[in-house]
Amino acid sequence: MIYQDEKLLDDVLDDLRQAQSAKERETKIGLELALTGPKVSLEESTKRRPLTAPERLDLLQRVLETRQLLALERPASRSDSRPFVTEICDAYRIYVPRGADAGFESPAFVIWLSESKAQAGLLCLLENAGDSRSEPTNYAPMSTFSVLQCLLHFTRGRPNVLATAVPSRPHPNPHAQVDEGHPASLVAEFHNVKEHVYDFCRRPLELLRQWGCLVTAPQAIQVLYKIREYGPEAGLNWQTVTTFGYPVWIREVA
Repeated sequence: MIYQDEKLLDDVLDDLRQAQSAKERETKIGLELALTGPKVSLEESTKRRPLTAPERLDLLQRVLETRQLLALERPASRSDSRPFVTEICDAYRIYVPRGADAGFESPAFVIWLSESKAQAGLLCLLENAGDSRSEPTNYAPMSTFSVLQCLLHFTRGRPNVLATAVPSRPHPNPHAQVDEGHPASLVAEFHNVKEHVYDFCRRPLELLRQWGCLVTAPQAIQVLYKIREYGPEAGLNWQTVTTFGYPVWIREVA
């Protein structure tokens, strides 16, 4: 296992338990899910030993599959509404330092970047996201989308070289941030990244290195992640769907 987010795993399992409990109150259906083989319960009995980490990961994937919440490829369509994805891809692990002289021993944050697959565009995954309970945002009806914008928006609170390279500036239209037709992260911050979007979509690794990030060699991984935001990538074309999300676990593929 290369990476595992225990907090995100716990939050997702807890959300699934709560959803199951709500369904039970309405339909009087029990908490057990009929899967292939023995029935698997989301509730851990206090009389039994706690589930091991591999058992919890296996439970999560089977429950997501049973509830049809898990896709096997990143979104290639604006209409794909499944909030979780598991896929095998080649990806770069990128360490983003706090400052130009901060070094990489204690980075501000770490991301994974997988390049485009036809209409399935760039995939950007942020480790230890922090807002794991947020629902996915589909930018399909909106005017634009940028994975760079999402990356900056969700890491603004952590001093880092990306925030230095693309500083936050007030929106020229003070009413844009309260426009009910567009998420705040889209309207209030897109103007900050406009000059970089095209280059980031075309040559993201070169740009990240230029900004002071450490880009590792690509590796084949299998990952399960939760989608945070996705939509048509303005820097490429309206048919390409780019995805920003949070990895639950990442394994190396031999």
